[in-house]
Amino acid sequence: MCGIAGYLGRGEMRNESVLAALRHRGPDGEGKWKADQPNGLKLTLLHTRLKIIDLSEKAAQPMRLDSALRLQSVHTTEASRYIGVYNGEIFNFRELREDLIARGHRFEGSGDTEVLLRGFAEWGVQLFQKLDGMFALAIHDVAQQCLYLARDHVGIKPLYHARTPDGGICFASETRAILASGLVERSLNPVAILDYLESGGFREPATLYEGIRAFPAGHYAEISIGDGLPVPICFHRFWSVEEMAEAPPGYSGVDWRELHREHLVASIRRQLTSDVPLGIFLSGGVDSTLLLEKAVEAEGADRIRAFTLGGELTERDEIAAARSTAARLGVRHDTVSVSESERVSWVRHALDSLDQPSADGINIALVSRAARAQGLTVALSGTGADELHGDYGHPRSLARLMRLFPKHALGASLMRGAGAMLSKVIRGDGRAARITSLIDSLESAEELVLEKRRYFANTEILRIFPPAREPMLLERQRRLVFNREALLSLGLREQIRVADLAGYLKNTLLRDGDAVSMAQGLEMRVPYLGRRYMECVLGAPEKFTGAGSFPKPRLVDLLSPEGRVVAVRPKVGFNIDTRCLLTGPMRPLFMEAVETLNGSANFKLDGKALLASIPAGSDQRRARRLWALLSLGVCLARR
Repeated sequence: MCGIAGYLGRGEMRNESVLAALRHRGPDGEGKWKADQPNGLKLTLLHTRLKIIDLSEKAAQPMRLDSALRLQSVHTTEASRYIGVYNGEIFNFRELREDLIARGHRFEGSGDTEVLLRGFAEWGVQLFQKLDGMFALAIHDVAQQCLYLARDHVGIKPLYHARTPDGGICFASETRAILASGLVERSLNPVAILDYLESGGFREPATLYEGIRAFPAGHYAEISIGDGLPVPICFHRFWSVEEMAEAPPGYSGVDWRELHREHLVASIRRQLTSDVPLGIFLSGGVDSTLLLEKAVEAEGADRIRAFTLGGELTERDEIAAARSTAARLGVRHDTVSVSESERVSWVRHALDSLDQPSADGINIALVSRAARAQGLTVALSGTGADELHGDYGHPRSLARLMRLFPKHALGASLMRGAGAMLSKVIRGDGRAARITSLIDSLESAEELVLEKRRYFANTEILRIFPPAREPMLLERQRRLVFNREALLSLGLREQIRVADLAGYLKNTLLRDGDAVSMAQGLEMRVPYLGRRYMECVLGAPEKFTGAGSFPKPRLVDLLSPEGRVVAVRPKVGFNIDTRCLLTGPMRPLFMEAVETLNGSANFKLDGKALLASIPAGSDQRRARRLWALLSLGVCLARR
């Protein structure tokens, strides 16, 4: 919905540069607030606005309440009690609003930002336990001389922070806005680059830059202003995937199925709330088909539009399957088929729109651009359904592998040796190393997931990124998202599901989806990650959620009889044909990226040899590794 930024310290933030860096997130308006604080500190809050709910100026930010909890004009010079900036949507804001009205609050606008500020005035930090939405926010309590930051339960909306040289704190929706502040050095983080080569993304809290960290999802922070510099920051957790997965169920399987249906329908209905046009990213699969069916039931076909990406840019074309679904439901269906002449410029723009480099995200960037060009401001996506339900691909296969070959068993040793020998004969030493690493990870579900999603093997990394040989990096321990004994009480498939949610979903899918959609001024919503719905699914044992004829059986159960045909189709998704692009029209850009990586980050790459390693007819796995290098090189060139 917006972009936010702020600074607490004694220096000066380059406000206009920061606003310019965030303007793509909020092209409909902007605001700033600045005031002197105790101990010679200054507090600045900035906001760029994308109008979605309550299009009036009553919803402008930074939003302020006076001591009598009256909404203040953004132009007033009178003292305030609460000042807030916020990015995202609170999908249960109407229920919270009714509760606050019953407690004596009088609202002047109709949006969710005022609900947030009044909710904080009423409940303080307990508010965060009540929110079902996607958000990153900052609220200044003037009377308590305290600044509060918070990020939603699973990290749908981004928030980054950095210590400044004076001991203050700078924060923003994107790392590029923090860099634009003039308060933080642009030093590359070699440990994060090593993580990136392993997984195609950065594992939070790491970012590409030293000193800039991702604010933890499901947390809020208290920052005491009155204590001077360095400002103390105290983090508190209010939600976690692990805790929800560990919660014992208090219902039967029959009761859970009805509860599951109610929570999903409620999540979709809530996320259709909008005062501007909205649509749905429609593929030929279960997740988006179910979203569209339930959205049409809730709002009618006239209000909903569907978008599908297809044509030459994708490995497989889903337009025909999606068109059939849209026609059956009577929904307007727009297809995205980028022409030969447009595709390079569209993909290049998509790469530039990433706040941080990624091997993923280009698909959502393309469909977001097309949807925005057709007048949409909000789009619902099926992102997160696979990871939440843990019922596609490796959650089952890896769990089976862990059961068959426990790490210390003789079978694992034999498998490692046989796999390595076979790989050397068929695929080469790199493949052998990857299989060996996979077998070595069998003791930990999370290690196994990281290895399964690995991009470059350790031997390859040492060859193409010489800094990885430095003692600091050689001795580094891989940072696991969780390492809790309590999780061992879960089934193997459930452990793998939690690892995917806390890792790949948050670090890649959500981060990239937000960055590339907001770069188009489009808000992407993810109903399968509604907080109450996630709690319902995570709290159910595998015997409730699995055991069906198709993957994700409980979602298939909710489809109409006509819609269930999508369950028998193979899993496809919006996958860009990276091999074709790299060896064709984007070859010059890849060579430029290689030159940048060799010169700016001490890589040792041979661009021609790399491209020769993905000949025509080869699969996309190797090409996607090179795409990760392309994205990193483009990002570094932008610095």
